[in-house]
Amino acid sequence: MTKFYRKEYGHFSTVYYRDCVRWKILKTSPVKETEDRTCELHALTSTNDFINLIWGLKSFYYFSRRQYALCIHTDPSVTEDQKQLLEQHFPNARILDRQKSDEHIRNCLSNHPKCLNLRCKHPLAPKLFDFKFFARSNRIVLFDSDLLFFDFPAQLVKILDDQAYSQNCVNRDNGNFYTVDAEEVQEHLGFELVPKFNSGLGLIHSDSIKIDSIEKFLNLPRIASHFRRMEQTLFALCSSYYGTSFLPSEYNIRLEPGIEGLPSRHYVTEIRYLMYCEGIKNLHQRKFLQSIA
Repeated sequence: MTKFYRKEYGHFSTVYYRDCVRWKILKTSPVKETEDRTCELHALTSTNDFINLIWGLKSFYYFSRRQYALCIHTDPSVTEDQKQLLEQHFPNARILDRQKSDEHIRNCLSNHPKCLNLRCKHPLAPKLFDFKFFARSNRIVLFDSDLLFFDFPAQLVKILDDQAYSQNCVNRDNGNFYTVDAEEVQEHLGFELVPKFNSGLGLIHSDSIKIDSIEKFLNLPRIASHFRRMEQTLFALCSSYYGTSFLPSEYNIRLEPGIEGLPSRHYVTEIRYLMYCEGIKNLHQRKFLQSIA
């Protein structure tokens, strides 16, 4: 059994912080001040990830000392009890149910059949379409459920607070995880595909998500070659055409352990276990839960 746990989770501490400590976030106080429309955080979450999202959002609001508006989009797996927990912990946020969002999005995409088909079939497509059509600010903050913050995110906040910042700006990935390559984009679309774009954290202008353009992008021969990468590829295409930059290197995706000197970390699938045995462990040992009790 010991070998099983070490093989499956890396270490017993992963299981402890995931299964015991992680749920203690539900005993902390709600984040009520989320009405600043300088920008608007948008997050898509699921039944497996909603607790992680609560950690991410509470750590962000605590360390950033900001009150940005918040909109949480739930996928069909999220239960009514889980939605109530999200409403309890973020009482002034908008919690959008997938089923109730469907009709509005179908109307918005009625003249774009490829986009509508993608929205109906791809679990991450709401990050593109729902974020855009439900946004109450042109300045959208992409916020994945696997983020944690450990200190004041100075450069991120500087960009988010700057109304004159006109480009999209995201964290840099550790590779080009797209369904298409740069040569294909240049040949078929006539512009340069920015490398290593990651759609987990950053500023996106709603104006950059052009539905007519996405309908065109969906004609690319290899656009559907890797199902899980389609949403990120489409964000990268929209942003490459619109204008994009990257957050400083401390926000980059990294696969090796270690958070010293980092304001935040994006715990992508390959290192999700570190979110528990590294990230939540660090916050727990620093009395983060007591700070927001």
